[in-house]
Amino acid sequence: MEEIAKIEERYESRKKNKKREDPYFQHFALSERELIYSTIVNKFWSHKPEKLSILEIGAGVGDNLLFFHRIGIPWKNIYANELLSDRVERLKMNLAPASTILPGNALDLDYENSFDIVLQSTVFTSILDSSFKRELALKMMKNGKKRGIIIGMISNITILITLMCRE
Repeated sequence: MEEIAKIEERYESRKKNKKREDPYFQHFALSERELIYSTIVNKFWSHKPEKLSILEIGAGVGDNLLFFHRIGIPWKNIYANELLSDRVERLKMNLAPASTILPGNALDLDYENSFDIVLQSTVFTSILDSSFKRELALKMMKNGKKRGIIIGMISNITILITLMCRE
């Protein structure tokens, strides 16, 4: 798929950029994101986070999933999808063996109605093809449970949450 190659190329060019982000910004952005995630989980599932399941599309090195584990989601219910092979290797180091790592194109995943939470954090900023974005959003919804939520993060300022209320 042509867009997949372009996404890989975009990430590769970012690696060459030696500009570093301010560590204070990174710390506070992470804290803000985790506060939002915990607010969402507490609002919808405060009673039993240990029964939740999560799939992250574009899991990177696993930072978000480590957070969801810290708030009570067991490793066996944590699924990480990642397109980039170097990040898949980092996921293998960072996540527990009981978690599931799904390398490759998220459009190839087949977990219909399986997850309470389907998350993507800034993945859409690297996809320029609007039809591919649409397909990915639909795939995320398809993988979510009928009463689950989809969290789409564009930046720390823009977080889209869709509560799935399908019959």
